[in-house]
Amino acid sequence: MNLEYDILWIDDRPRQVNDVKEHIQVRLARKGFNLHVKMLDAPGDDRSLRKQLNSKDFDLLVVDYKMHQQSRNGDDLIRSIRRFCDSTDIVFYSSEKPTDLRKKIDVDGVYCANRDHLKDTLDHVIHSTIKKVLDLNSMRGISLAQLADFDHAIDKAISSGYKKLAESGTQGDIINEMCQTASSFHESSHKKIEKMPKDLEISEYIKLLSSNPKYKVLMKIIDLLNDERLDKCSNRISRYEEDIIVPRNQLAHAMEKKYNAGSYILENSTKEVKFGDVDFTHLRVKLLDYKDQFSQINSIISQL
Repeated sequence: MNLEYDILWIDDRPRQVNDVKEHIQVRLARKGFNLHVKMLDAPGDDRSLRKQLNSKDFDLLVVDYKMHQQSRNGDDLIRSIRRFCDSTDIVFYSSEKPTDLRKKIDVDGVYCANRDHLKDTLDHVIHSTIKKVLDLNSMRGISLAQLADFDHAIDKAISSGYKKLAESGTQGDIINEMCQTASSFHESSHKKIEKMPKDLEISEYIKLLSSNPKYKVLMKIIDLLNDERLDKCSNRISRYEEDIIVPRNQLAHAMEKKYNAGSYILENSTKEVKFGDVDFTHLRVKLLDYKDQFSQINSIISQL
């Protein structure tokens, strides 16, 4: 799941559930997750259905009961799905009562809902499925994985941004600055970095940098590129160290001391740090925001 929540939704009248999709999108965004819905109005035979389910690791399946005359009804589709997808939760809905729907289906892991109460049922099921990524170990994994993705996005932005500067002859002394930045963060490699030639590919200098110095170099390159759109992005990522790197380091390097009243108490050396559900939600929201910003930065640089 990471920061994405993926739903495969089978309904032959997809526009009728747009308001439900918008509702759960807002609810998930508040919890720090991006919603992705793949709509199927004609699921086809078992082979086509299996292909759809194999195309992505879906977090939830949502299936309407009454389909158009040329297609199988939802109860038959669910029985087929369970033959090759036995663990993903399914929400089965129609205009009928949930008790009547339950009589039509005889497989496990299926929640039945009346169409008028579909929002409430989805809220309940989605909350139960995301519980597994709300604990300490899951958030450690999410923050580490996302920062690694950010490092790659920053690498790309530095590389393409530097090439744009080099084309116009405005790169200044950026290579020397990168080496100096790397030296200041990696004292043990100081002499090796000092002796490096200064005419290598930009990627060779990027390799010297860890997450924090990479960010500092990116901010310098954005400043040199002198583009109003990039300046706005620069302002939005100005707290990257405080918002992303510091909590990542706290989660990665501190040991769990105790869990009390919904909060984890972590200890690193003699310092204690507390993380609760609200802190984890704020962190996920920030991760999604920075993900969008780095994507936008790379898109803008490619257009220069």
